[in-house]
Amino acid sequence: MEGLDLLGASDALSNQYITFRIKNIDSQTLKYKLGTGTAGALAPAGLLFVNAGPQAALDVAAPFIRSAMKDYGIDADVTVSKVAPAGGPRAISEFWPGLLVGGVIGGSGLLIVKMIARLFARR
Repeated sequence: MEGLDLLGASDALSNQYITFRIKNIDSQTLKYKLGTGTAGALAPAGLLFVNAGPQAALDVAAPFIRSAMKDYGIDADVTVSKVAPAGGPRAISEFWPGLLVGGVIGGSGLLIVKMIARLFARR
């Protein structure tokens, strides 16, 4: 983490929440990547356990994940939840403010053109 420390990222990252959502696990690819050893042989059974009780599996894995992160010098809280963390207030749609500003600019332009046309029509 020396490179990140030079940039000051270690302090900046301390306030961030990073959420990973697992959408799909390809059991054959996982087994291949883990190899032909014990981990590769246990992968299908482990996935059956995860599919049977995903919350329980994550509760069991969370301390191991936190411990592995500590080995790399990262102190983090591991939170498991079915819902994404609240991201604050909902962002305002850009359509309605854009329509309002565009309408004001378009109306102002039309008014200026009409006034110039009226000015030249009197002469």
